[in-house]
Amino acid sequence: MSELSEIVTITITQDTVGQTQPGFGTPLILSHNATFSERVRYYGSTLEAAVDWATTSPEYLGIRAALSQSPHVEQVAVGRAVAKPTQQYTIGVSALRNSDSHSYKINVVGQGVTTTTAAYTTDTTATASEIHNGLVTSLNAVVAKNYLATFAPLVYADKVFTADNTTEIFTATTHALTTGDGPFQVSNSGGGLPGGLVAVTDYWPIVIDANTFKLATSLANALAGTNLLISTNGTGTQTISDTASTVRVSDPFLVTGAAAGNWFSLEVTDTTALSNQQTHGDPGLSTELDAIAIEDNNWYCLLTNYNSKAYVEAASAWVEAQTKIYVFDDVDTQAITTSVSVGTDAGAALHALAPDRTAGTYYPSPALMQSAAWAGRVLPIAPGGETWMFKTLSGVLPTRLTTTHRNNLRARNMSWFQTVAGRNIMQQGSTFNGNFLDVVRGLDWLEDDMTKAIFTTLASNNKVSFDDPGISTIENDIVASLDRAVQRRILRAVPRPEVFVPLAADISDADKALRTVPDITFSAELAGAVHRVIVNGVVSV
Repeated sequence: MSELSEIVTITITQDTVGQTQPGFGTPLILSHNATFSERVRYYGSTLEAAVDWATTSPEYLGIRAALSQSPHVEQVAVGRAVAKPTQQYTIGVSALRNSDSHSYKINVVGQGVTTTTAAYTTDTTATASEIHNGLVTSLNAVVAKNYLATFAPLVYADKVFTADNTTEIFTATTHALTTGDGPFQVSNSGGGLPGGLVAVTDYWPIVIDANTFKLATSLANALAGTNLLISTNGTGTQTISDTASTVRVSDPFLVTGAAAGNWFSLEVTDTTALSNQQTHGDPGLSTELDAIAIEDNNWYCLLTNYNSKAYVEAASAWVEAQTKIYVFDDVDTQAITTSVSVGTDAGAALHALAPDRTAGTYYPSPALMQSAAWAGRVLPIAPGGETWMFKTLSGVLPTRLTTTHRNNLRARNMSWFQTVAGRNIMQQGSTFNGNFLDVVRGLDWLEDDMTKAIFTTLASNNKVSFDDPGISTIENDIVASLDRAVQRRILRAVPRPEVFVPLAADISDADKALRTVPDITFSAELAGAVHRVIVNGVVSV
């Protein structure tokens, strides 16, 4: 609760859509790598930003995106968070493109990283394991990378197997292996290993079916189908076991920051062939944002750069209790490829939570800072004079989306940037509960304006009497604030907003003792904005 709200309390409820609260301001980029001592620092140009930030940092890229629009915000705030997330992406093959020797590509951008397109080109028989392993190798070859691409560890229960040296085939009932898993090691009890197998040596399976497999001496050989040869079947009991480094290359792989706070952008160029999502945790955003707001609360739109599901849910939960909005970019391909009812992405989760002050946009390249550009483009416009839809953005490339993709985003109440009739524009502009950002911002302005108007009257007079003339003075402040909202096109002029105040004689003695005027109400209608036009015509001969 602010100092002002302890004196003047105003609640504006928007019927049928949701609640909003007061205030609006400049955008704030949340930083986990700021080195300045204060919690918030403001930048009015990229030259100023370059003093504190490397030009490849997410802070600089966000500031540049916001200030590159026309019109653009006068300044961008950067908030210093102490806790650092360890950024992580999970990437996997969602469709094989073997017939045309498809090149699976991932654009890499990061602070201090050499901008690179990591790629793997398939042959006509490539498997997900081969593609994953190729992309991991390519990603790890990027110069000055600040991450490591790996596979998640695989825990495998020991399996007893038998060998047939005439076919080089090993049998273990329901072995649950996939080609390329490994490395595994073999052991023997009560006899000797098959000739050609050596204990405490790494092997990789080449799966034939659910019960049989061959073994290879390297991952490359396993993926190529080149198996080792055995000369005997062995005696006693043969066992295959995992090791501390056993992984499953057929599963999606992880790309994890080499240190906490490292930021990097991974963009899959074909979202129908590769899936991508950020999967790291929340480093404690609520505590960080509380500390930032206590020191400096003169900002309005929160922007973040480590946008995993857990991270954005935490940021959204904090913002929903504030007089602010939150806009973030989501790289998760599930947002466009799955229905909202089955998706496990941040968009599907937030749609279910229905926050009123949080807006998500789908964008495959975190490095282009779409949300920062969007906020930088819209926030300079006076509340009531804007809609967040239809905005063109400088420095942001439009996203190629199918009808299915757009329908999946609409179902989540998410936004996107696309070419329509030759014009690159933002679509939707809504929050996750289906409200519109311009409505939230307009009513925030009204609540802020009305609160300050009433406070000014109370603070500027020696005394506002607790009688009908005194209450009428407050009524006049409310009417004037509503009129200003009409002039800004936040509210409709017709029907005219109405204010209802109690007579002093009807107020309870308890409220009079507390010097509180209760039950002042008003009604008004939103001016709204046109986002869609339907025309039906009849043409006669």
